[in-house]
Amino acid sequence: MRKENKVLRLSQVVLNEGQLDWLPRNPRTWTQQDIDRTAASIEEDPDFLEDRPLLVVPLDKVTFLTFAGNLRHEGCITNGRETAPCVIYYPETDEDRQTVIRRAMKDNGSFGQWDTDVLGSDWKDVQFGDWGIPDFDGNENEEQPGEKMETKDLKAYKKHHILLSYDITRHAEVVEALSAVMDLKFVEIETAAN
Repeated sequence: MRKENKVLRLSQVVLNEGQLDWLPRNPRTWTQQDIDRTAASIEEDPDFLEDRPLLVVPLDKVTFLTFAGNLRHEGCITNGRETAPCVIYYPETDEDRQTVIRRAMKDNGSFGQWDTDVLGSDWKDVQFGDWGIPDFDGNENEEQPGEKMETKDLKAYKKHHILLSYDITRHAEVVEALSAVMDLKFVEIETAAN
């Protein structure tokens, strides 16, 4: 597949909202806080954007669709950037299109887990800033925010709902951990993904 490195005007680059019939829309969502963090990261280290450019495909003769780097795209817009480094993919075959789809998912994937022991020992002198590194202080037994289930006066309600959010790569572990609850006849299970 032919590819081309090029700096494009951001007015020519659009987010992937499913405009191409062969490329599903971007499967990730983000908050304004995520966009602001990405914008701050780009502002702090703009050269890194050169190393992690937006990956795009032509939508028409002048417009390009971002298939990897949608959040970086939004961070650039937030910073008021007019251009961004891009790699333009020119898919011609089904195999080329499958490569684009695969790379879109790989770019969105979260592989691995943070080893907080290593972060606390080998990286202890590094000031992480707002780099997306989990908060930790090296104390294994100390409960982190969000780990404790919130409860209210449950007697006032007839039904109770619990929403779980987790990394899809850990789905099997979550299902296994919930298997006892799922077997209870009086519990309704509804699953959804976003």
